[in-house]
Amino acid sequence: MRYQFIDRVVAFSPEPPMLTITKTFPPTDDCFTGPVPDAVPVSLLIETLAMAGGYLILRSKSPDRLPVLLKVEDAVVTDRVLPGETVTATVTLRGITGMEEPTVMAQTDGEVSVSGRPVLRSGLLFVCVRPSAPNLEMSLALLSSFLEKREG
Repeated sequence: MRYQFIDRVVAFSPEPPMLTITKTFPPTDDCFTGPVPDAVPVSLLIETLAMAGGYLILRSKSPDRLPVLLKVEDAVVTDRVLPGETVTATVTLRGITGMEEPTVMAQTDGEVSVSGRPVLRSGLLFVCVRPSAPNLEMSLALLSSFLEKREG
């Protein structure tokens, strides 16, 4: 199965940089056929948070850079997510290095919750690189276009 980690952008603020998204993992997803069939794997929740963080960086501070997850920092899981539940992920930009640098580093803080119940929180570290090949530039444009369609 091909996963899309953002169903809808619920809120975006450029200052301070903050993004909230929603995502539902339907009970028919093949992630529920694994060793823990009654819960969304934590790795998918972290990926959802990472996608939201990357989009926040792309949208608010680095439209010409491709954010790539470098490190998951201090992830704390407090509960599980059941099949069919809608998660809300909120990320804030903690810091970003100077945009004049060849490589930009960015940090986000995020939380995933279900109906207001926290299930995961983590810091994320990204490296933001300038695409140097035409296919990377096209990928960046396609990513931006896809995520903009999710807003609303």
